Formats: sequence, structure tokens, C-alpha cells
Amino acid sequence: MIGALRGVIFEKWGGELLIDVNGVIYRVAVPAKTHRREGEILLYIFEAVREGEVTLYGFESREELELFRRIIRVGGVGAKTALGLLSLYTPSQLGKIFREKRVEELKKVPGIGLKTARKILAEIGEEVEILLPVPGKGPEQEAHRLAMEGLIRLGFSREEAQRAVEGLEGEPEEILKEGLKRLASR
Repeated sequence: MIGALRGVIFEKWGGELLIDVNGVIYRVAVPAKTHRREGEILLYIFEAVREGEVTLYGFESREELELFRRIIRVGGVGAKTALGLLSLYTPSQLGKIFREKRVEELKKVPGIGLKTARKILAEIGEEVEILLPVPGKGPEQEAHRLAMEGLIRLGFSREEAQRAVEGLEGEPEEILKEGLKRLASR
């Protein structure tokens, strides 16, 4: 499995880049803003295998990669549509769209109609604070975000996780432990 590629943009094909990594050339599908890049590049890779074909999708940040992974898990939304979203909007813009439930903004992306936009908002809306925390809140928020993510992965709802970590301080592991204690005592 490929985690990331660092190399030089060799050539551009449609929505893909050919990346030369020490003489080995990889074909990688990328968002439009990444496609405009020139020179050396580092891409975080999502590797999709379907019917014996391997497709590489590349992103300039882990945030974009995680968003892509989450978006393609929405039923009826494929990689092409997810790339379209990440081509039109930055991760922070998508966070705002998801938080504010702005259906019309999502419908601007080819392949997303009203039904799909609502489905994306319904499924990702719950997780937006974990995927894309509001910027500018410092390390405490990161610790809370990680602890909340752990609680949600253990099966708690976002609201339960948020209440459990509210007001707690420390490292993510400490916040997670205390949050679990709070949830167990309810």
C-alpha cells in the first residue's frame, strides 16, 4: 500500500498527474487545484482497487485525504464526485458548508443533485467537528477532538462524546479515560 509520493510532476493527463519518483512514474488522479501545480510535489495517497485495476488518488494534505475517504463512504458518492468537491472547495470551506448545511453549495459540483447533497450533509454532518475542527482553538481543541474521535469509534454519539469531554484538560488519552468514566457513571 502506498501512503504518500514525493516526486516531480512529469506530465499532466486530463485530471491526472504523472509523478516521477526516482525514475518510477506514477499516474495519480488529483483535485483541480493540485493539477495546476508545477515542479516538486508531495501527495498523500488513497489507493483504490476495483476489478483488478489500481487507481491512485493524491492529496496535498492529510485533511484532504481524510475528507476524500469519508466522502466516498457516503452511498451513491464516488471518487469522481469526491474529487469534484475537493476541486471546488478547500477543506475549511467544506467544513463551513457541512456545519451550515448549505445544500446549494454542494449542488454546484457536477454529479451532486438535491438528494445526494442532503445525503452527504446528513451522513457527514455528524462527523464534521472531528474531520474539520474549527480553526484557531489551539491544542486543547485538538486533544478534545482526538478524545471525541476515540469515543465515537467506541460507539458513542457525537453529542455524548462532546458532553463527556467538555471541561476536561490534559492529553487526549487522559481526556478519553475521564470521558469514559463520565459516560459509565450515567
